[in-house]
Amino acid sequence: MIRHLGQKEIDPARWDKVIARSLNANIFGYSWALNRLFDRWEALVNNDYEMVMPLPSGKRWGMRWLSNPVPGVSLGIYSHQPPSENIILEFLQPVIKKFHFIHYPLHKYTPVPVDKKFLDTYATTSLDLIRPYHQLKRSFHREVQDLAAEKSYAAGVRPVQPNDLITMWEDHRNNRSAAGKIVNLRSARLLAAHAIRYRYGILWGMYSEANNLSAVCLFISGHQKTHLMYPLETQEGKEEKALCRLINRYLVEHSGRNLVIETCNQWFNNEENPLLFFGGTTFHGPVISRNRLPLIFPPLNRYFQP
Repeated sequence: MIRHLGQKEIDPARWDKVIARSLNANIFGYSWALNRLFDRWEALVNNDYEMVMPLPSGKRWGMRWLSNPVPGVSLGIYSHQPPSENIILEFLQPVIKKFHFIHYPLHKYTPVPVDKKFLDTYATTSLDLIRPYHQLKRSFHREVQDLAAEKSYAAGVRPVQPNDLITMWEDHRNNRSAAGKIVNLRSARLLAAHAIRYRYGILWGMYSEANNLSAVCLFISGHQKTHLMYPLETQEGKEEKALCRLINRYLVEHSGRNLVIETCNQWFNNEENPLLFFGGTTFHGPVISRNRLPLIFPPLNRYFQP
């Protein structure tokens, strides 16, 4: 039996145990991550926490919302065995019926046995780091080959604090981009602070020769996968390939491991995802999408969060 539980009804310890054992686990499914990414979330729980599905939800204008606007954060059904199509339908059909507005990116390999009119896609680029760096750099594109030849790959790269990330986003984000419009800076600060404190991630900044912070991004890891989040660079940083230098530093230190690094293309607006320059490949994952709002409502960005 599938139960619909409110946030206060969920047992965090039992919830996190399910996520840890899940075949498609990612770091964003844990209760601490959900608490920091979303102001409100509820869940569908099958039987005695055999399968769970987080629902970042809200209510506005008397309408129910299911919206996950954070680029690169995919959720879905977590279980230690692959759910059958019937089970997936049991989870998804009530969700589609209950909420008036839905934007819910699913795990990339989730089969979605629902009408295609409820489906959209998201694009993410990933790079497998199983090869050592001296082999990995053979796949680098010419745009970043000079970085692989540099002797001091760590020059200018320093750990920064969550407040540095927030200040840079406030000062330099492009408000015309999709990511710039929907990034919740409070959630970004909370997630980065927790990741640093409990060693789930590192927050690096790139400083220019004039000691100006020219790029910043969060690398947050779990279950053999690193997610590159909140990447941003100034115009000076673009000219110096600052973000690519941060990525290259990470590859130097973490290649040769059973690890994949990935980041959502949405972070980069209409520009190419920098992981492509390092030999990454792009895949498309499914999104449950629906808008049943009355026509009198204003047009909404697809990544809107109430």
